Parts: sequence; C-alpha cells; structure tokens
Amino acid sequence: LSEGESEKEKKVSRLSREQSDLRGSVSDLEKALGVSRRETKNAHEEHGRLVAELSSVLSATRKIHESLLGSSQEVEYGGIGVKIEAPDQPLEAEDEDRDVRIAQVIAGGPADLSGKIAVNDVLLEVHGRAVTGMEIGAIRALIVGPSGTPVTIKGASGSDGTTY
Repeated sequence: LSEGESEKEKKVSRLSREQSDLRGSVSDLEKALGVSRRETKNAHEEHGRLVAELSSVLSATRKIHESLLGSSQEVEYGGIGVKIEAPDQPLEAEDEDRDVRIAQVIAGGPADLSGKIAVNDVLLEVHGRAVTGMEIGAIRALIVGPSGTPVTIKGASGSDGTTY
C-alpha cells in the first residue's frame, strides 16, 4: 500500500471506532432508560416533526403579525440578546454536554439589560418548556419573534448554579 492509502485506512479505522463508541453511548442510554432502539428512533423522528411544526407555526405567526402591521418591512425581529451553544446532535451527546449554554450576551440587548444573564450560564427553559437536549434551531424558534414580544426564560448561573 502507498503511504496515502495507509493514511486513508487509518482514518477510516478511527472513524469506524468513533461511530462504534457513539452507538455504545446511545445503547447505554437506551438500556438505562429501558427503551428500544426503535423507540429512540421514533422519538427522534417525532422531535424532528415537532420542530418542523413549530417552525410552521412561527412562520404563520410572523405572517399574521406582518399583515396586522401592513408591511413586512415594518416588522423587526429579535430575541433575548444572547448567542447560544447547543450540541448538533443532542440525542447522541453525553448528559453534561446536552446543556444549552450562553456563549455571548449582546451589549444593550434584553438579556444584558436584565442584569441576570451571563456568559456560561445554562438556559433551562423557554416559556416553561425544557430546552436541554433540544436542537439549537428549535430553541431559536422559541426565543426569536417580533421585537418587544415577551420571552420567559429560566436559567442557571454558570458560576454557582443558582437558578433565575
């Protein structure tokens, strides 16, 4: 084998091991929860369907809001004034890696003005709905809307764990 082919084989082997490790993590979680692979897959598909449905509802809400104002140019959208980080595939993440963290607080935004939210805090709920383990797009759909729309959140301080 040439040196390039040998490197490719090593990479394929490493990726295969990583994939196997991920399957093991999901299998361990399924065993701990007493659910089958099929139930996990069905739950993941249902979650995807709900995210798509939520996006449709948000889109319809925006259209209604725009029609009430008379023009889409007059509508401004905003959020709570933070940038968030969440795992790309929350079902496959370790428990401690499923948290939704505040990566940045935007100066002058609602979160900054509240004085309660800081970088590294954990976002726990939006409008009473737990967000841990949700995909980032679904979380954004919950916190972004027409400017001035109230958003209720629950978080935990990244420094001492106290909730707000």
